[in-house]
Amino acid sequence: MLDAVYWRRRVLAVKCGFVLTEQQGKQLERILQRLGQPTT
Repeated sequence: MLDAVYWRRRVLAVKCGFVLTEQQGKQLERILQRLGQPTT
């Protein structure tokens, strides 16, 4: 099963790899908040 750390890395990769609209950036920020901070 994929954990929150994996998904956090994937979301950050998308955020860094693409030019996002303001709305998409806000959506990614909400996703990152739900995933929480990495525990490593």
